[in-house]
Amino acid sequence: DVQTTYDAWVASVGGSTFSDNCALSSELGVVDTAPANAPVLTGNQCTATNTVLFRVADPCGNLSEAVSADFTVTDSNAPNFTAFPLDQTEQCGSGNSAAYTSWRNSRAGATATDACSSVIFSNDGPQSFSLTTGDCIDSVFVTFTASDPCGNAVSAAATFTIVDNTAPSFSQQAVDETSECNSVAFE
Repeated sequence: DVQTTYDAWVASVGGSTFSDNCALSSELGVVDTAPANAPVLTGNQCTATNTVLFRVADPCGNLSEAVSADFTVTDSNAPNFTAFPLDQTEQCGSGNSAAYTSWRNSRAGATATDACSSVIFSNDGPQSFSLTTGDCIDSVFVTFTASDPCGNAVSAAATFTIVDNTAPSFSQQAVDETSECNSVAFE
């Protein structure tokens, strides 16, 4: 975790090396201005930094000049999908456009989290979609993207399909018809 890495970095004097002309390195002490806690990303920050001054002291009380180093935490990881977008198939009908819009606006069920900041969803789907008259099936492939304010992103896609597999039906049944024979002569 970040705190453990930060603590190790401070303990290693920021990865520096030092020596003294008279004292052994085991006799030297380090003085630093390091805050106890590692820098923390808050809100939609992409970086947070602790600047630390290090000084080395010998047994005689002599202090080195201060050396400055930064410990920086960055958000370079994309969000993670906790649920991927799901395909959806609808039977052709008057509610197809509304069903598609609901599916697209709900990210096809996709959810995502980010370790450092908020998640923003977008998609490349058309505003509306319906079955073209005379077609039996049509689909739209939509890519859903989860991103964070630092520009890290992950994408997944799903398909919305409309099918017409219902046979036509009579809205009014045919009725029998009887007609009188008229005076047409038969030979």
